[in-house]
Amino acid sequence: MKTDFRQRCENFKKKSKVGSLCMNDAVVALLGAGKDAMSGTTADYFLRLFVRSERIYQDLTLALGLTAFKSGWAIREWVDIDIGMEFRGFIKDRKFCALCQYDYLVKIPELAKDSKNRDKINHKIQSFFKNSVAPALHKQDDFSDYVADFAIDTTGKCWVIELNPFQESTDGAMFSWATEKEKLTQEPLEFRWQSVAQNAGVALSKVWRALLTEVLQDVNNSD
Repeated sequence: MKTDFRQRCENFKKKSKVGSLCMNDAVVALLGAGKDAMSGTTADYFLRLFVRSERIYQDLTLALGLTAFKSGWAIREWVDIDIGMEFRGFIKDRKFCALCQYDYLVKIPELAKDSKNRDKINHKIQSFFKNSVAPALHKQDDFSDYVADFAIDTTGKCWVIELNPFQESTDGAMFSWATEKEKLTQEPLEFRWQSVAQNAGVALSKVWRALLTEVLQDVNNSD
């Protein structure tokens, strides 16, 4: 993964108008390398991913404190999704109320600078929800309030990545559960994206922040 991360950083640097790699692009590169590291071809590779996953460790540790829990494996064919093309949607009373960029700590030029592209993405996801997601889920009584993660792959096809409970334990992303409950529970839909690069590195764990700093400095100091 580190090799892929460095290569992505070097590509960003080559495209940079100022000839250097910025923090925002370095974080996008890290997210992309991390995402692609989840694809593989052998059972051994996936087992190593699982036993090294901090998130799985945390989830299973919590589950061991319960009297009963269910777990399982979901194995799917890999689909290419660019960083910035995943979105978090908030559905309340079966109404699509809010939508935002999932990786909200980074600025994605295709979203930040191109209003026509944003409108196209917004329309595509809303149409996918109306024509595919809602008919499939809303037949069931327990699917009236939920948070859905949508994605548009590199071929333009829409997907649902996962469904989450409509509650504050689910990350509100670019919306606040505390101060924006109205926006999350009422129409019309509001679509948000990141227009300003954030100091995304501070949100990373100590290990990933160290890797980010190392590669960022190394790439910028190289010819």
